[in-house]
Amino acid sequence: MDKILIGIVAKPQGLKGEIKINPITDDINRFKKLTYVYIGNTKYDVENVSVRGQFVVVKVKGINSCEQVEPLRQLNVEVERKDAVELKKDEYFMVDLIGCNVILEDGTVLGEVKHFDRFGANDVATVKDIYGKEFMFPFLKEVLVEVNIEKKYIMVNSKFDEVRV
Repeated sequence: MDKILIGIVAKPQGLKGEIKINPITDDINRFKKLTYVYIGNTKYDVENVSVRGQFVVVKVKGINSCEQVEPLRQLNVEVERKDAVELKKDEYFMVDLIGCNVILEDGTVLGEVKHFDRFGANDVATVKDIYGKEFMFPFLKEVLVEVNIEKKYIMVNSKFDEVRV
């Protein structure tokens, strides 16, 4: 089953088994439409959702105390791909970008995307080069030339060297 990451469990919220989630989605309100989520590899029916600032608080069936939430800390919150939000042009699921090669316009392979982080205004890709060293770059339209999910590559332009850390 193909799943899409939409958040990570932060901690218990309150005493009745509510779960505070750090969302990994551009539309935090998408949680309000959920009927189920996978936390870890377990499917839970969603009873209630509230958006509180930059976090989401979810109540799921079968979890009724903060003690039951504790073991879920830092687990992925996912949905099945078939139930994921529809993407607009030039939008991508992070899970589809992981494993893509980052290449320059001349075809030079810089490395492979290992993961993404959300830092305020920009998503940041962590890439491992052929020597095993990691570097990061902000996933900015100004740097991207082409993203090809099917062929598993992300082509970047010369501005890449200016933003790479």
